[in-house]
Amino acid sequence: AEARAALDRGHGGGAVTEFYYAATYAVEGASDDALDRLERAFEAGFGDFAMLEASPHLATLRDDPRYAELLRRYRD
Repeated sequence: AEARAALDRGHGGGAVTEFYYAATYAVEGASDDALDRLERAFEAGFGDFAMLEASPHLATLRDDPRYAELLRRYRD
């Protein structure tokens, strides 16, 4: 919650910010919100798939078939 509050106060936005929002939700176990934000990140141009695979914050999503589908859709 504190991390999201910091993101809310920031003056940025875009793909990386959406990725960080996704990470905060994933850590909390809020998969629906995390996947929604991750899709927004992809729509905004996020494409660092190495970061997605390495991030411990997204570990809760890796077994979710919706996560795999998002990666497949945006990698292609």
